[in-house]
Amino acid sequence: MDIKGNKMKILLSIETPEALDIVPYLRNYIDGVKINHILWNEIDLVATEGKEIFFDFKLWDTPNTIKTVLEKIIQKGGTMTTISTYNSEEVFEELKEYHDKIKLLGVTYPTSWSAKDQYEITREMPDKMWERAIRRIQGFYGMICSPLDIVDIKHNDIDEDLKTICPGIGHNKGQSRVVSAEEASSLGADYIVVGRTVTDAENPVKVLKNLCESNVLG
Repeated sequence: MDIKGNKMKILLSIETPEALDIVPYLRNYIDGVKINHILWNEIDLVATEGKEIFFDFKLWDTPNTIKTVLEKIIQKGGTMTTISTYNSEEVFEELKEYHDKIKLLGVTYPTSWSAKDQYEITREMPDKMWERAIRRIQGFYGMICSPLDIVDIKHNDIDEDLKTICPGIGHNKGQSRVVSAEEASSLGADYIVVGRTVTDAENPVKVLKNLCESNVLG
């Protein structure tokens, strides 16, 4: 029986075959799994039945190529995937037919970038960047972001229903703008993505159970 409550949802990031092996033992404590390119053909549909399967591919290409990949993701059982907000307007127009087929998530810049990195590379202030990104992905299910960006994303006049999916929770290696799961919940995250904090733990079930209980009670 799934013991999770109805608050912030938890996605488990799977980065190695070994981590994939423990999914059956953790399924009661998660809402889905995030899979990268390396494990594309390793996903166990039985172990993840009834859960979100998030293929984090950060698609940035021509309309036809992206649509071809989306069809393969859907055939593979994927329920969520990421699309770069820097794609052309033509791409977003073509993707409208997929709004009801799969949960499309916009992705701007990685959480490994600091606020300084973001400005130096994009030359956009954060509020302007998010406004532009949200306008481009109208009709998408959600946006990938740091919990620190949730206020900018939620308080917009374009799409008030846009979900926030926050990676890098509780793990700072290679990440810059991350917070704890408790902080993400208090900031209003709809989903968090947890990875090595859980999969590398001595007792992954205990770590996830504690996280779920704090989420339900918090």
